[in-house]
Amino acid sequence: MKKQNLSFILFTIASLLLGGVWGGMTTAQITFQKTFGGDTTDYPCSGQLTNDGGSIIVGRTGGPFNAASNDVYVIKTDANGDTLWTKTFGGTNYDDGASVQQTADDGYIIAGSTNSFGAGGLDVYLIRTDSLGDTLWTKTYGGTGQDSGFSVQQTVDKGYIIAGFTNSFGTGGDVYLIKTDMNGDTLWTKTYGDTLNDAGNSVQQTADSGYIIAGYTQSFGAGDYDVYLIKTDANGDTLWTKTFGGTGPDYGRSVQQTTDGGYIVIGNANGLGAGGWDAYLIRTDANGDTLWTRTYGDTLNDDGFSVQETTDRGFIITGYMYNSIAGSYDVLLIKTDSIGDTLWTKTYGGANWEVGHSVQQTTDGGYIITGYTVSFGAGDHDFYLVKTDSNGNSGGCNEYSTNTIVSNPVTQVGSGGIVGSGGIVNNTATIVSNTATIDSILCFSCPLPNPAFTYKITSDSSNFDVNFVDFSTNAASWFWDFGDSATDTIQSPTHIYTDSAIYNVCLIVSNSCGSDTLCELVNVWCDLPTAGFTVAYSSGLAVYFFDSSMNATSYFWNFGDGAQSTQQDISHTYLSPGPHNVCLTVSNDCGFDALCTIITVLGTGINEFGVQSLELRVFPNPGRGVFVLTIDDLRFTNGELTIYDMLGSIISKSKIVNRKSEIYLSSYPAGIYHLQVMTGKALAIKKLVILR
Repeated sequence: MKKQNLSFILFTIASLLLGGVWGGMTTAQITFQKTFGGDTTDYPCSGQLTNDGGSIIVGRTGGPFNAASNDVYVIKTDANGDTLWTKTFGGTNYDDGASVQQTADDGYIIAGSTNSFGAGGLDVYLIRTDSLGDTLWTKTYGGTGQDSGFSVQQTVDKGYIIAGFTNSFGTGGDVYLIKTDMNGDTLWTKTYGDTLNDAGNSVQQTADSGYIIAGYTQSFGAGDYDVYLIKTDANGDTLWTKTFGGTGPDYGRSVQQTTDGGYIVIGNANGLGAGGWDAYLIRTDANGDTLWTRTYGDTLNDDGFSVQETTDRGFIITGYMYNSIAGSYDVLLIKTDSIGDTLWTKTYGGANWEVGHSVQQTTDGGYIITGYTVSFGAGDHDFYLVKTDSNGNSGGCNEYSTNTIVSNPVTQVGSGGIVGSGGIVNNTATIVSNTATIDSILCFSCPLPNPAFTYKITSDSSNFDVNFVDFSTNAASWFWDFGDSATDTIQSPTHIYTDSAIYNVCLIVSNSCGSDTLCELVNVWCDLPTAGFTVAYSSGLAVYFFDSSMNATSYFWNFGDGAQSTQQDISHTYLSPGPHNVCLTVSNDCGFDALCTIITVLGTGINEFGVQSLELRVFPNPGRGVFVLTIDDLRFTNGELTIYDMLGSIISKSKIVNRKSEIYLSSYPAGIYHLQVMTGKALAIKKLVILR
């Protein structure tokens, strides 16, 4: 079928829940699908996360930039899947890379097979590079027959352990285990198996400094081929061996020691699941005894190539599965709980074949899959790198949610194995080339960080402590500007201010996708003013304005007719009756506040003759509700007493006939009030404060 040409970029912004692999910190879950390769065949076998958040991928290439028909092909990418460098290694014949791991010095160790160098036939091929992929040394191991390296890991002594296959040594086609020092020189070799075909596909050093090997055996077990699990001590001597499977062929592809000291093995099985080949997951205890087994698949062929225990004690699996929607085989990704029950299943691919060979959980809680694609890219097979979020979403293209049939097969368990040793070591003259890989972006999503924070203020007599708590999402780094020339870069800092004030605090959060800034005004024990005033009307055009603001030190009146004033309490005479929008703006060192009220000036009565002031006293003031009003003006005979609250509402009105009267306001709440006495052409207004 014709290759699809998909080179668009899809950007989406995703929101993440708090939490993640790094406790308390939420990082951006970048997602993408990318391809790498030339215009012919490029076939990856293994990938691993590197310390910089990127990936290292190894396989073989048959493109135009190799030294012969197939060379070892290595690609280094950054965290966004963009190529940093590529290398090929090999000679004039067939060479391939099957396994890669970053070493303690940030270089790389690669294991595979070579027909260009060695003792004859295929030999195990070990390549040691620096961090840029430049060769430090290369070695071959094997005899005159066929010998291949399928898995490599750096050991705690800075040496290396390699697992694979040999028919140069042992009793037939056997599991081949090679232990080297840090320079690749052999410390010992072992073979495991019998007269039929046996191979080791995966090796890992265990917590006791021994080794666990997973592969397949035809020499032992219940059927044609069985999963083969071998546990050795630090010297490669067998502690126990196990076989798992049914009467059909079953293969082990990957093994990992689990956090409880047991083991998880992935491979494939024929006849134990839903039909045809199924992905086959085996969980054992520390002695290799079965705890449970699962198969995953459909009625057609499905396979499992890689498994890893996840931070929630579940498992992530990749391989391939038939996609009935696309009508082809796609990369398979299965997330399970701790007992192998499926949480979700995803497939990725197009109209042709796609296979997942390696999977790892990333530091942001997502997953990175290395595999190959026939549907996309520059050649008939290309490297395929898929980065997903924690739910398996990869950016919105070539992705399907699906279901697998999960079976609990009755696995037959056996044991057996003959141990031998042997191997010829050669130093090789590898041809190294820098390659011009063609990259394609199928889809890409990089969530930007979203800043958010809260704060809590505590203080003592001299300092003001503010605890800032970050609630940003997708953030990987933080920069705080506290508004007083001080800064910090920790996630949730505490800052000590020396003065009470309002500070403009800014938080800048960043990740590999970009940055964003949030600024907030933080009030550190600084009392903002609150504007308030009351209004008292005369019977003419004069209006009395009384300030009732809190925490104010300056005042600005706008009377709505073009006139203004900066006095606290003031009377203003309007030129004509009617409505006016009166505004009072108050301020202090912390800020300002404003209040606007529409008043209506009636413009009738005594203003035609002029208003005289009336002298009076109120005692006690402030008081607790009982006040004595004394009018000092001897002209007073009688008048009207009106009490206003802070909103200008009349709460009491009465006649007074004596120059000395008692006013009873005990039933009113504490606060500021205004007293107005009007008689004839005389007017007096006084502020009252009721205490409780």
